[in-house]
Amino acid sequence: MMIANRIFKIPTVENCLVLLNGHDLAYMCRRFDIISDTERLHTENLSQLLDRRRSNAWEQVSPTLSNYYDVAQLIRKNVSAPYPAAISFFRLAMFNYLFSNNNLNLSSFSIIKDYRSDHCLAPYYNLSCTALHAPENREGFTLFQGDNENRFRTTSGCLRPAAFFEFGKGIGLPTAIVDDLFVQMLSSADTRVRFFIDNSFLAPDCKYTYKVSYERKLEMWKKDLPGSVKQCLLR
Repeated sequence: MMIANRIFKIPTVENCLVLLNGHDLAYMCRRFDIISDTERLHTENLSQLLDRRRSNAWEQVSPTLSNYYDVAQLIRKNVSAPYPAAISFFRLAMFNYLFSNNNLNLSSFSIIKDYRSDHCLAPYYNLSCTALHAPENREGFTLFQGDNENRFRTTSGCLRPAAFFEFGKGIGLPTAIVDDLFVQMLSSADTRVRFFIDNSFLAPDCKYTYKVSYERKLEMWKKDLPGSVKQCLLR
């Protein structure tokens, strides 16, 4: 969560670690929908939203959504400003892949009604490296429906950057914007990520696993980027 927010500027819920009994650590997140004892912003996660839409007999909704593309379309139909939401969601998809976050379901995303009565994406939550904390969880979202992303995989199973360019195009982002998002995500980030991991409360073997998981995908991406993005990274 800290890496997502502090390094990659991804909006996340306010969170912290609290020391209990002098030795145990508790992870705490602040509710983003509660403003005061008497004021609360209306919020629905996508699971609740999908259930409500299914109750409308006139509307045909997929029985299950387990890929970023379909979730992006659902978000697009339910926010006041679809384009900024698509950029934010694209950045999150890149982050989740690089940091092996498979802890995802429709309850992991929420739409909130803000002070202006606009519907927008709520700050993200449930961001963790499941390769480290829950290695048995390999059921994360795919980018596309079915097995359409298999053509973008390397022999080692990694997704090539081309998959995310295709995903960005599918959700309405121009190539120039996707180029810029790649530059933002990859430019000098590795040094800061290592600093955050090295100064975390993780055990030494966990720090090593975390960095290897991230750096393996990062290096593969840097070798397989379009020339325009590589040139920007070298500046």
